[in-house]
Amino acid sequence: FKNLWSVLCYSVICFQLSKALRGGSEWSDKDELLDVVYWGKQILSLIIGIAFGAASMHGILAILAYVVISTMVAQHFVVKYQQVDEDEVGGFWELAKEGFGSAFATFMVAWITVYSALYHNSCSRLCFSSWYFVMKMLLLLWMVTCSISPFLSLASADAQTNTATFFILGQNSRFDNSKATAVKQAIIKQSERLAKKIQVFVPHLDFPEIIGFWAVWTLFSRIHSLAPSEWYIFLESDSHINGDILFDFLQHLNSQEKHFMGHGLHDENPVIIHHFYGYDRPDEEQFLFPDFACGFVLSRGLLDDLAKPSGPSSDPVLSQFSIDAKHEIALYIFIQSDMRLSSFPHLFCPRRGNDCAVFFEVSLFH
Repeated sequence: FKNLWSVLCYSVICFQLSKALRGGSEWSDKDELLDVVYWGKQILSLIIGIAFGAASMHGILAILAYVVISTMVAQHFVVKYQQVDEDEVGGFWELAKEGFGSAFATFMVAWITVYSALYHNSCSRLCFSSWYFVMKMLLLLWMVTCSISPFLSLASADAQTNTATFFILGQNSRFDNSKATAVKQAIIKQSERLAKKIQVFVPHLDFPEIIGFWAVWTLFSRIHSLAPSEWYIFLESDSHINGDILFDFLQHLNSQEKHFMGHGLHDENPVIIHHFYGYDRPDEEQFLFPDFACGFVLSRGLLDDLAKPSGPSSDPVLSQFSIDAKHEIALYIFIQSDMRLSSFPHLFCPRRGNDCAVFFEVSLFH
């Protein structure tokens, strides 16, 4: 039994310990960093409580000193040691509040217990026995919490993860906005009927600060900061979904793997608008790029890969202006993640069909 507890605690305590202790680590998931801050505050609070109790500190000044120390240490760890912009984790107050309640309770218990044990002469052997028993119970509670917290975190993450996030690409005009709104409402209605948790965004309305949103790849960092989803589905304002078919298709795939799916188009010969791509590799298989009107899908695993910072590139798609967003997004994904488009023309359709998950149909009036 003791060995089991030792293994459990060791695995939890060592979970990402090397990453936390290494300055300037890369934190692709900010919740991961906040978890480290949370547990770091618990340990720091225990140490401060024992130190304050042993040093005979008491009163409101001791409490204020604890608040200042714990807050500044957390700020220094994130901003200075890990070199993460505090705005990326919610700002100063969000960082200060992270784990504060439980950490403060840990501090108070440790502080009062140590102070009472060392400086109250009226404590008898029974008092020390009680103190020893309380400390054992606290230690046991700590071990249990450590052991189950990763599973609780996973359950919480699953509960907060959306099935899909939709992006309706279009132009900022009254007519296009009305079509996008109608498509958005239809998606929400179908998702509610199917009990699917989703988000729907119209990039030119919801992310106006992003220049070149129509090229799609410029959105990836912003999309990655949203509430996580299993799938990211891109449509146009004349695209429509069949939720039953779409979600049934996606549920048979692993969203943590890299998937890039849609209706594949290709060039018969190298063309100027695609920077003559393929002229120097005639024997290579046809390079497919998605028809936006038919929709295309990225998995969470692929988006995580695409959202990683990339260095400068000499490739035209990363260094020059965009001409054809459809071809350039496929080329960008291929360069960044070595992923080619998987074409499912029977699911991502240029016209309405009974078996289509997404289809294109022009709406003339709204």
